[in-house]
Amino acid sequence: MKKNILLTIALFSFWWCEAQHTGPFGQAAESFGLYNPAGLAFEEMRHDGTIFNLHIRNQWWNQNLPGQPTTQTLTWLENQQKQLFGIRLNTDQIGETNRVGVTGRYAHAAGRGLKIGVGAGIYSNNTNVEKLYIYDLDDEVAMQAGETRVQLEASAGIFYHFFDPNRAWQWFAGASFRRLFFITPLAGSEGSTPENDLQLQGGISREKWLIAGQARISFQQPSAADFYLRRYFAGETVFLGLLATSDLKHHTAGVQAGYEWPLKSGGKQNNHYLNFSLGMSKPLSQYIDGNNLIVDFRVVWLWAHGKK
Repeated sequence: MKKNILLTIALFSFWWCEAQHTGPFGQAAESFGLYNPAGLAFEEMRHDGTIFNLHIRNQWWNQNLPGQPTTQTLTWLENQQKQLFGIRLNTDQIGETNRVGVTGRYAHAAGRGLKIGVGAGIYSNNTNVEKLYIYDLDDEVAMQAGETRVQLEASAGIFYHFFDPNRAWQWFAGASFRRLFFITPLAGSEGSTPENDLQLQGGISREKWLIAGQARISFQQPSAADFYLRRYFAGETVFLGLLATSDLKHHTAGVQAGYEWPLKSGGKQNNHYLNFSLGMSKPLSQYIDGNNLIVDFRVVWLWAHGKK
């Protein structure tokens, strides 16, 4: 069984260098602002200010095998009423394929709560083909896949969120389009097929309950949908959540818990918050042999210039 798992990782890793997937699988609640240049995560909708977000993701966490998919994302966002801008640093690893990139975004307010944004990024993709089962010195495509290949990203999006602490109902909605493409083709091919993705997001909350969802419609990769349910406790400083993801073939479900620690609060300006959250998901279908577990850990520091 172990040999079959390693072979699956090797084959998927080689495919990955030509067709990087759209985003971390089943990221749910926190991905609204990652792939929509005008989008915001839950905490970012509640506060204007400077925000640093560290997200660490590990799939197949309880499998002692090489090639576990891992993702690390560090995001800086300056969220203002009239505009937002920021940078995302991202590293991905699946099998012997590594991907490192940086993405910038800017959005301008077209009205209260409504922002329209654009984003652009560049990524470096590299595969250690010598460790793959299909390693062959005479295979021109395999050898070129081991070279560093550059991938570019362009995106545009729109996002609206309504947040008024004096009203019971709050809601948000967004849509974005993203295009990824390699600037150098593999040997023997005319060019790499660009990836085109349409993202749709939306959610609604009342008092301490929040329900949200996100759909990714991909023209080259499998489409998928995320669903999220959150309940706040203790004055909205503690939250518990349920999440689920499906691409119609593979499904995951899990739980999330988090805490927002007010480092400095009480006034309308210059408040500081630290947000921790841990999520654990279990695949409901076997897309690889073994008992898998997906772990997400996030730390968010918010310097709120003014609370909504």
